[in-house]
Amino acid sequence: MKHKKIIAFATALTLVLGFSACKRGKNGDETTVRESTAVEESTTSEETTAETTTETESTTEPEKKFVFNDGKARVIGEMSSEIYGKMKLYFQDGKIAIKDEFGDLKFVLDAEGYSPSAEEDGIQLTAEDMNFDGYTDFRLPSSLGSVNSFYYCWLWDMSAKTFKYYPPLSAICSPVFNKNTKEIVSTNRSSAARYDVTTYKWIDGQLSVQKHELVTADENITSTGAEIAENNTVEISNGMFIGFITLYGNPGSQCRWIPIVEDEGIVDVLSQTYDDATAKTMICFQAHGVGTTTAVVRFALDRNSDYISERVFNITADDDLHIKITEIE
Repeated sequence: MKHKKIIAFATALTLVLGFSACKRGKNGDETTVRESTAVEESTTSEETTAETTTETESTTEPEKKFVFNDGKARVIGEMSSEIYGKMKLYFQDGKIAIKDEFGDLKFVLDAEGYSPSAEEDGIQLTAEDMNFDGYTDFRLPSSLGSVNSFYYCWLWDMSAKTFKYYPPLSAICSPVFNKNTKEIVSTNRSSAARYDVTTYKWIDGQLSVQKHELVTADENITSTGAEIAENNTVEISNGMFIGFITLYGNPGSQCRWIPIVEDEGIVDVLSQTYDDATAKTMICFQAHGVGTTTAVVRFALDRNSDYISERVFNITADDDLHIKITEIE
């Protein structure tokens, strides 16, 4: 009897434990379902967001990819890069395309506002180190006047490994880059007898004005006289004769005496030397034919600039190619 009670108790205990385990299993299943539902809801939400984003992006017109076209691209110059070697530059659709010597397209740069020369062979590219960092940069003309000139300037950015347009340098008038002093000298001509000279230096990657001066005609010429050798002809080699004149300016002036010969078949300019200390210019002429021609010598910034002073000379070459120079008052 006692034995039967023990068996009945064990059976009852087994049923209770089995029922508890079953209940826990049901609760566990419910948790799993709830977690799956959360993931599914999250996934559905992300998919909906992605679809909405895709629809929004599709309404925005994508940026057109630049495609190089041999028929449209126009060569605007060549240059050498310290990194890529020889490179050729093209202009197409408002962009500057740069290819290496193997014809691979390396850079596409925005060039808004730039327009190449109307001449088919009008190469106007200038390549030089404009910020004196050891890497070649380049510029293209934005305005080439008879006196003042401006350029679009791109500098090589070593950190970005590309050329970047630099507006402050592009705003400088008629820049001249001095590699020895690492200075940029700008000359801005406002009239025939007045111009500004500004000197810049690169400091911490930025242009900084170092000096500015206003120059007028009175400061440019201390003497308008010209010295002409008493014996105009000097034999410098067997059968080669030259004639020369000497003119003066003002030390520190940016202007020089510039000769223009009317008939270079009779006489042309053999050489021209300038002494910084005395501001003395010596111009040597060589005869090629017999006759008389006129030489106009102008004190100016360059051949295309307005001049401040002008001297006119008759130059005659005889049968022996001896030269005689006389000034026309």
